[in-house]
Amino acid sequence: MKRILAIVGSPHSKGNTNAMVDLAFETFQKYGFKTEKISLAERKIKSCIACGLCKTALTCSIKDDDMIALYDSFRSADAIIWASPS
Repeated sequence: MKRILAIVGSPHSKGNTNAMVDLAFETFQKYGFKTEKISLAERKIKSCIACGLCKTALTCSIKDDDMIALYDSFRSADAIIWASPS
């Protein structure tokens, strides 16, 4: 089964960006796709320090935020939707 991941950058959980992702997901689910939505506003993610560890070890040197938990979602997705308000 194909997996579609949406990364939502809006701080408004009931806003237009989330509504558009939900509408797209309804369609994808009708065709048998598995969907997952990640709202960045609900996560604690620190700024990248450009150490390069993610390129060599597929992990992050910053251990006290939510980014490491998101890596599996990124790796297992067949497609990624980046949704952000204008």
